[in-house]
Amino acid sequence: MLRPLVTPYADTRSTDLTWSLDRPPLPALASRRLCWADGGPRLELRVLGASHQVLLHRPQGALIETVACAPGPAVPLPAAVARRVDAVGTEDAVDAVDAADYAFSSRVDHLPPAELAARTGEVTALTSDHPHALIGVFPGRPHAVTALIAHRRPDGVEWETWHTYPAEGTVVFTRGRVVTGARATTAGTLPIPAARRPPRGVGAREAEPVPTAAAEPRGAVDGTRPSGDGSGE
Repeated sequence: MLRPLVTPYADTRSTDLTWSLDRPPLPALASRRLCWADGGPRLELRVLGASHQVLLHRPQGALIETVACAPGPAVPLPAAVARRVDAVGTEDAVDAVDAADYAFSSRVDHLPPAELAARTGEVTALTSDHPHALIGVFPGRPHAVTALIAHRRPDGVEWETWHTYPAEGTVVFTRGRVVTGARATTAGTLPIPAARRPPRGVGAREAEPVPTAAAEPRGAVDGTRPSGDGSGE
C-alpha cells in the first residue's frame, strides 16, 4: 500500500541509523496492521520517516524492531544480529513453546543518481499494491521512500525494508525474521536475499556487526512466509 506522506522530508544520513529491540512504539507517519487467514500473529508495519518500526504482537507481549535516526543510547545499525527470546523478551532458558528466535541483517548500497532512481522505482512497484506491504513517499521527493513488506512463514514471520537517502545516494536494506515455538532453535543471522528485492547496486558496504550478547530485547514474539492469503489494516 502506497501512502503519500504529508510531513516534509528531512535530510538525514544512513550513518545515523540505529537498531533496537528496546524502544516503545514511536509516533508514525503511516502504519499498516496485518493479520493472517490462519490466525497467525498480528504484525504492524510503521513508517517513522526515513526509518521504521515493526511490531510483532502475541498475548505474552510484543517484539518491537526499531531502525531509526533516534536520539539517546542506541546500537549503530548492525550487519547481523541473532537473539533467543522468551515470552517476556528475556534471553533466559525458556519453554520451547514460548521461545522465539529473532534474526536481523542489513546492508547499505551506495548508488549514482540514475541507479538510485531506478532502485526506488522497483521498490515502489514491489510494495505499492502488495497486500502485506507499506510504502511512504515524501512530498516533492519521489526518490525518498521508506518501504516495508511482510512474509508469512510456516515457522514464523519475516519482513524486509528499504530506506532511501537521495541526498546521500544510499539505499538501506534490512531483513528481519522471527521463528517461534518448537521450531525456534537459534535462527542465526540472515543472509541478504536477492530473490525478493531489487537488484543490488554497486559500491555496497555492510554495517558493523553486533555481538550476540549486546542489546537485550524486551518483548515477546511469535510469527510465521506469505501464503498469499490474509491481510488487514
